Amino acid sequence: MIWFLIYNALVPVLLLAAAIAAFFVPRVRQWWSAFGDLRKRRERLGSALPATGANCWIHCASLGEARLLVVFLELLKKQHSSVKVHATCMTETGVEFVRKNYVARGLVNGVSLLPIDSWWIMRRQVGLWPNGSLLVLTETELWPNLMMAAKKRGFKIALINGHFSQKTWRWLSMARSLARMLWGTFDVVCVSEESYKRDLADFRVENKPILVTGNMKWDTAMPAHAASSGVHVALKRRLGFEDGDFCWVGASTREGEEKVLLDIYQRLVTRNKGLRLILAPRHIERAGEVVAMAQRAGLNTSRWSRQREKTAQVTVIDEFGLLGPLYGVADGVFVGGTLVPKVGGHNFLEPAYLGKAIAIGPFIENFKDIAQEFVEQKAIEIVPDGKALEEVLGHWIKDPEDRHQIGENARRLFSSHQGGSQRTLDALSDLLKTLPS
Repeated sequence: MIWFLIYNALVPVLLLAAAIAAFFVPRVRQWWSAFGDLRKRRERLGSALPATGANCWIHCASLGEARLLVVFLELLKKQHSSVKVHATCMTETGVEFVRKNYVARGLVNGVSLLPIDSWWIMRRQVGLWPNGSLLVLTETELWPNLMMAAKKRGFKIALINGHFSQKTWRWLSMARSLARMLWGTFDVVCVSEESYKRDLADFRVENKPILVTGNMKWDTAMPAHAASSGVHVALKRRLGFEDGDFCWVGASTREGEEKVLLDIYQRLVTRNKGLRLILAPRHIERAGEVVAMAQRAGLNTSRWSRQREKTAQVTVIDEFGLLGPLYGVADGVFVGGTLVPKVGGHNFLEPAYLGKAIAIGPFIENFKDIAQEFVEQKAIEIVPDGKALEEVLGHWIKDPEDRHQIGENARRLFSSHQGGSQRTLDALSDLLKTLPS
């Protein structure tokens, strides 16, 4: 209980710190600007009504977590049609994605921003829901006041696709009493890997199930991402590709990684004139910064949304929704968040689904078990640093047969692991049958 009180004492302090940071950090300033909008202010302060008839609250952090729900929501709609879902996200980007892709299709009944995790605000929001509703949290979205207020209201609580970075484990270990209290609120915990089940044993309060249902991200590489050959031809034409060009995609890159990839490109392009680099920063607001970095390196660089030069050596992506089609034209892929610490790695399953040769760095806490299995099946290259990444890329350019074999191994392994969304839904089946109408 002491850690719960400390957490609540810190909430106003953190809000004040965020208000000060808004003067200096654009992303924080964007978060605070939401309070100028009446709808967003009501949502953040917990006074916005959930969708009419909603009895299942699904929360995901942002765009990436929202995307992994697509197959799960389709199955939920088909197999439990009486369930009415209201979704929340931490970011407006996530909200817009859910609105356009799930609400518009009838998979979700409503969506809003997650209220601030203050006890009074969360108690107000939870009070607008029917007693006995279901709260579903995704991955590592553990919000103490939301969980405690929901439990007091009689909610059932489930975690799906749970996976935990080293940062999360450090936080849980420091506040063990709070961690045990939070885990005690869950009725069902679904984790993506066996190692997480073992790690969670220390925090269990009651004999509640911890189920290894697999990573739902295996199911989210939709066939639409494997766009038709006509789409690939059009994309190559826009990029100015010629026969024999080698397309290297740097996906979801973080600060510090683009410099490594650009340095590698500069060295390899002198021996491989048809080498083309496409950089897709994880946060597209960094696109201008990445373009400037490439131009300072003396590289012919184009920004996707303003593309004029079709023969650009480097193209920087500054729009959402392009990674899937770009993976389709890639010859080799580097997935970011893996060459720098404290991120844990981003999703490399989409290019695996498409049978692409993939390289990642050593910082892969978010996918450690999956990555190990890919290594064992020779379906991915894990490199310790930029020098090793350069050697791998050089080898792929020289040996297309080996590159294609790595991609085929990845495709085969991916196919063998699909079905996590259905297993997760099966794990929640009993909870879904008891929801208020």
